[in-house]
Amino acid sequence: ERVGAVYRIAVKGEQFDARPLMKSAFSPSTGSPAMGQDFDIDLKIASLIGFNSEILKSADIRAQLRGGLVRDLKLAGNLAKQAVAGQMAKGEKGEPVIVLESADAGALLRFTDIYRKMNAGSMMLVLSASGEPLIGKVTIRNFALLEESAIEGALTQPGGGEGTAIVTDPKNVQFNRLKAEFSAASGRVTLKDATMWGTVLGGTLEGTIDYPKDMVDLRGTFVPAYLVNNFFNKIPLLGELLGGANEGIFAVTFSVSGPVAAPSVNSTRFL
Repeated sequence: ERVGAVYRIAVKGEQFDARPLMKSAFSPSTGSPAMGQDFDIDLKIASLIGFNSEILKSADIRAQLRGGLVRDLKLAGNLAKQAVAGQMAKGEKGEPVIVLESADAGALLRFTDIYRKMNAGSMMLVLSASGEPLIGKVTIRNFALLEESAIEGALTQPGGGEGTAIVTDPKNVQFNRLKAEFSAASGRVTLKDATMWGTVLGGTLEGTIDYPKDMVDLRGTFVPAYLVNNFFNKIPLLGELLGGANEGIFAVTFSVSGPVAAPSVNSTRFL
C-alpha cells in the first residue's frame, strides 16, 4: 500500500524466510529501485527463519525508513528461547543510533550467518543510523568458542609450567568479554580494536569482511594466561615493547582469509 510517498508494508503470518533479505542487506545493490525509498514496515511473524536452522519466534518488527535511513525501530522476539530486542536511541552526542540486545549472542550470529562457532553470551550492539559508513560498537559477555580452528595453534603450544596444557577442553573455550568497533559501507565490514579475554585465553582481531566480493581478510592474536600477561602491560614502556595494552608477552598469531563461507585459517607459533 502506498500513502503519498510512503510505502506501507504489513505482514502477519506463521512463517517467513528472512534469509534472502539478510543476504541482500549484507550485499547491497546501489542500483536497486528500493534504495532511498520511504517505508513503514509492520511484521508480526510466528517463526522468522534465519540461517543455520535458527528461528526467531514471535517476531514483532516495526520500522520507519526515510530516504533509505532507519528513523524508528522496535524489534522483539525470542531466539533459542532467549529474548532479542531492538530500538532507536540517542548516542553519546545526541545522534540517532540503533541498539540491539540479545540474551544469546551465539544464536543471533548464527541466525544472521555472521559467525557459527559462538555459544551463548549476552550481546549489546550500538549502530549509527545516519547513513554510510555505519559505525558500530559491540560488547558480548560470558560466551564460549566451540571447535574454533584459530585457537588450535595456541592449544598445541606449552602453556604453563612443564608444558601444562593451556586449555583443558579445546572444543569449548570460555571467554568473559568481547568488545569491538567496526564500520560498514557497501557490504564491506571493517573490524578494528576487537579484544576478548577470559581466564585462560585472550585475543585481538582486526581486518575486513567483503560480502559483495565474498572475501574475508582477518588477522589476530591469541594470548594464553591473558590476565597474568596483561599485568606487565600496566607498565607503560614495557607494555609498548611487548606488544601494547591489548597483547601479552606470549602469543600465537593467526589469519583468516578466503571465501566468507569457507575461509582458511593459518597460525604461527608463540611470539
